[in-house]
Amino acid sequence: MEEEIHDLGKVRDTCTKLNEKYFTLSFFLYFRIHLLSMQKYIVNEANRGPFNVFLN
Repeated sequence: MEEEIHDLGKVRDTCTKLNEKYFTLSFFLYFRIHLLSMQKYIVNEANRGPFNVFLN
């Protein structure tokens, strides 16, 4: 019985570690995608706006 409880504790620790890793990874990916979309938006605005005079 005690061994089973110990194993459950191990499983829980592993799950917690995996959740932390997954959360960090998903947050990083979300942040990157957000930055990329902002970059595209800024470039589009620059191409459309008065700045295209300087870019061309």
